[in-house]
Amino acid sequence: MSSVEDRESIRETLARYCHSIDDGRWDEFESLWTGDASMEFAGRHVEGRGEILTFMQKAMPEHMRGRHLTTNSVIEIDHDRAYVTSDFLWVGPDGEGGTRQTTGRYRDVLTCDAERCWSFARRHIELDGGR
Repeated sequence: MSSVEDRESIRETLARYCHSIDDGRWDEFESLWTGDASMEFAGRHVEGRGEILTFMQKAMPEHMRGRHLTTNSVIEIDHDRAYVTSDFLWVGPDGEGGTRQTTGRYRDVLTCDAERCWSFARRHIELDGGR
């Protein structure tokens, strides 16, 4: 794959993450991660594809789903690894009949291997202002 094709594939993986959570397509969400992936979010460290899936299903039940938007992605590719920093906005229900917004930054490591090109190996989610 060329650098342009890699970057487009990485952007598609980032988008699939958002769409799969927002739509509750959990099989697709799980397929975006390597088997030994890790995720850090709000002081929690989660290891393994299955554990990440379980964590996100609990964090995003159907009545709390909204829309994720990912933008301003800076992508650095080093052979079979990509280091990506992106800003995000999540808009969804606040659990009390209103709406809330959360902004932050994703810091990702994606890998390209024989199983799937490109998959999340690590995602660190930083929230702005503790929201």
